[in-house]
Amino acid sequence: MEINGKDIERYSALLLKGFKIGTSPVETNYFRGRNRSSYNLISQTFGLKTIAIGLMFKGDTRDKIAVNKSFFDLELVGNPMIYLDDGYWYNCVLVSSGELEYDGNQYARAYYEFVGTQHKPLVTVKSSTFSCSSTVPFTDCIITGTATAATGSIGDITFSGATVGKVLVVDGINKRFLYDGAPAAQKFVWVNFPALVPKENTIVTTGLSGVTIQYYPTFM
Repeated sequence: MEINGKDIERYSALLLKGFKIGTSPVETNYFRGRNRSSYNLISQTFGLKTIAIGLMFKGDTRDKIAVNKSFFDLELVGNPMIYLDDGYWYNCVLVSSGELEYDGNQYARAYYEFVGTQHKPLVTVKSSTFSCSSTVPFTDCIITGTATAATGSIGDITFSGATVGKVLVVDGINKRFLYDGAPAAQKFVWVNFPALVPKENTIVTTGLSGVTIQYYPTFM
């Protein structure tokens, strides 16, 4: 197991067997007339997966074990990235951090619960038409290109005031717009950040060259 790219052994910790990955909870709203045979789906949303893990912390003394756990817990501040032995990464948020349960003076267990997304490593695509391997309804992505004109478009998003040769970035993952590496939301007109759907996608751009699309294959 890794946390933010660091093996948990640096905290004298081992992953216990039996970690659990929940399915994405579903919230569905629909309308059905009184005693009618048909209904209309109004909305359907998919929540974050639950990740439950147990760790065994080691140390020469109980004080050392507590220090190891404290430094591990520090890694969980914000949005930690966890890699588990199932071969997936989890971008998650800590829900609960259990107390230490000592087995003698040199070992102690602690149990954690997170909610987050399950995904594979970042994929980079250099074709305007491609297949997205995610299974979630919409996958956020980053679109990058070099300006070939002062104005242009990236899907439904338009830009203006660009200098030929400058790099434009529409970052739907981190929710930002970059121009020549600096924030530049004022150069863009948009309603929504771009997102990919499962399987076939086509990203139409104008006024750009060398366009790349990046995304994390994310799974329900």
